[in-house]
Amino acid sequence: MKFRMLAFGLLAMLAALPTLAADIDGKWNASVDTPQGALALVFELKADGDKLSGTMSSDMTGAVPISEGTIKGNEVTFKLNIDAGPGGALTIAYRGAVKGDDLKLISKFDAGQGESETELVAKRAK
Repeated sequence: MKFRMLAFGLLAMLAALPTLAADIDGKWNASVDTPQGALALVFELKADGDKLSGTMSSDMTGAVPISEGTIKGNEVTFKLNIDAGPGGALTIAYRGAVKGDDLKLISKFDAGQGESETELVAKRAK
């Protein structure tokens, strides 16, 4: 009887493992190539259950809060809504995965010239 209870408990714990969120809390540094040269990006992220919040900062945009952030296991998604001046706005959708100290992301946006995707890897700040 005790063995069955122990086996059932272990099975329940193993079944719950995929729902645990990856450790994403903290600062992540990345760089993306632009027509003006490399642009340093800093993501400050915080998970609360499956909700992801935080900011992305750069010299070009300042701090921009993320929206619609989710984390499920090691998979993440979020959006940035950037004010591009009078009458303009830019939404960038990110999706990716946490793997150790790497956050591999694909950004997707439409700047009026068709959709564009960019891959980047953010490194956990030490």
